[in-house]
Amino acid sequence: MNFILRPSRLIAAFAFSLCALAQAAPVLDTTFGTNGSVRIGVPSGNEDTAYTSVMQADGKVVVAGTSIGRQANAFITRFETGGAADTAFGTNGAVLLSPPASYSWMTPIQLETHADGSLLVVGILYNGFVLARIGAGGELDSGFGSGGMLVVQDTDAFHGNAEAGAIRVATQPDGKILVVTDASANGVFALRFRRFLAQGTPDTSFGTNGERLLGNLPPDFAFATSNLAVAEAAGGFTLAARATFQGGTYLLLRVTGDGALDTSFGSVGFISGYDLGNPRDAPTQLARTATNRYVLIGTALTDSGNPTGYDAVWKVGPDGRPVAAFANNGRLLLADTGTGPGLVEPLSDEGVAIVQNAEDANVRVSRFGASGNPATQFGSGGSMTIAVADRQDFLPVGIHADAGGQLTIAGWGNTSTIFSGTMPIRRGNDVLLAGLTSSGQLRTDFGGGDGITVWNNPAYSNDRIDALRFDAFGRIVLIGYSGDYLLSRLTADGALDASYGVGGRLSPQQSARFTGPARVAQQPDDSIVVASGEAFGSFGSIRAVTAFRATPNGALDGTFQPTSWLRGERFGRAGGAPGRPARLRHQRAADVVRAAAVPAGRQSGRRVRDQWPRRLPRHRDQLGDSGRSRGVG
Repeated sequence: MNFILRPSRLIAAFAFSLCALAQAAPVLDTTFGTNGSVRIGVPSGNEDTAYTSVMQADGKVVVAGTSIGRQANAFITRFETGGAADTAFGTNGAVLLSPPASYSWMTPIQLETHADGSLLVVGILYNGFVLARIGAGGELDSGFGSGGMLVVQDTDAFHGNAEAGAIRVATQPDGKILVVTDASANGVFALRFRRFLAQGTPDTSFGTNGERLLGNLPPDFAFATSNLAVAEAAGGFTLAARATFQGGTYLLLRVTGDGALDTSFGSVGFISGYDLGNPRDAPTQLARTATNRYVLIGTALTDSGNPTGYDAVWKVGPDGRPVAAFANNGRLLLADTGTGPGLVEPLSDEGVAIVQNAEDANVRVSRFGASGNPATQFGSGGSMTIAVADRQDFLPVGIHADAGGQLTIAGWGNTSTIFSGTMPIRRGNDVLLAGLTSSGQLRTDFGGGDGITVWNNPAYSNDRIDALRFDAFGRIVLIGYSGDYLLSRLTADGALDASYGVGGRLSPQQSARFTGPARVAQQPDDSIVVASGEAFGSFGSIRAVTAFRATPNGALDGTFQPTSWLRGERFGRAGGAPGRPARLRHQRAADVVRAAAVPAGRQSGRRVRDQWPRRLPRHRDQLGDSGRSRGVG
């Protein structure tokens, strides 16, 4: 969001005396916009991406993820049983958590509910993890950690994947908090346990200063994601570890609240996929039933570790042995939707509900009975499909069943996708919830009456204005960036010009990890050429200049072929389809724009319409010949 101000008259730069400033102090022109100012941008929502969800005992669903707008925050939102945001929680149903001091981001990956309605939030940091305790009303518990947060520096939890996190947290019956992270290294499988007192300080009676390492485990395994662990009522964990090499198997382990192997599970506290009869299945989620059985979902692989075209669901008893009464000796095969094995939720009747992401914004929900046969009373033959309008994707992060057998699927979806190089970046990310009856129909009392809730943190578009240009009619063209390059045009009196682009704005659907300010050339026909230095790829390692031309009515000019006569060398379009911006390597934005400002057939560098001075100053969006990026971020 930016504000454009217009003085009532321009004041000449003082050349001879400071008296000119005293005689002509600027005042706002009240005929322009609202009292002399115009708010640039559009009402929008933050980019809200969900990563985890949980259902409370009262049937309310809590969703957590990241909310990216002007700042990067974590969000926690609580929804009523009918899908509306619970206004008794936080602000209009949501709590925004700023990252801890000295951190620029945190990613919540686990929510734990307590009987009093409070929540424990587990977040991943680039060099550790954070625990935050939130009261039933959405307030941070100031008596926990430091101001409600506990930060632990430990790269075990991150493992390069902030969206999964090799960490799980359990609140023990006495209120103590046990945390397990993966401490594997160089083929040695190990688990690290930390225990904290209820107020968020280390429990010095546990191990050494509150920390204990569990080693002497089978080699070449790793606990890779929080979805592969569940907390036990006694305060320990059951978790799955996968082989670190292709074609390997998996382990199921159970540990006590003291961080030791529970030898009543399996033979010595763990059991392998060979013991269960499905050594090549690769589990992605583990859940526990109300009768202390375990359900896993994952990908069925061949002996060489390649996909078979099926997903697998298998059930294990409290002792770690297969539940033979479920499907085929405890194992059920599902057709692979091609987007991953999905998520599983144990049901009170010992059956399971499964959600799989299907094509586009569709998800398939299936229900199976205690024997592993399809629950034919659910949907059509045991399954149904949810289609969400106006979304490119619906990506579930949780499936939850209430006491009556109704299902809530929590996730997120996007409205568009742009590309940074070859990397897709989803835009218009919102939280999505779908409510189903026990018979597999979308609930008419959920969301907007169609069974769907779409929610985001309200915001205003984060527009950065780099340049202004006036056309022959006194209209103002604004050029900048808002997650994508943008051009917007105002009428002479400050109103948004609806005849320009779409609703007064043009976004060419081009994005980069880092961008410098836009350099602009206005051509005689009032078309606008924009070029900006940018960097994309890992850590901004690929540097380029993006250039495009907008017609006077705010459309991308598909005939634009940028050329430069810098040092007598002509370069042409490098990438980009007709009507899309060109990405140019080893050039400077200022050179591209200066060349574009020269009329066809003229290569003198002569200024056009007095847009450019005789000597262009160096600018922070230039990409130097040395290959280094100069402040493009």
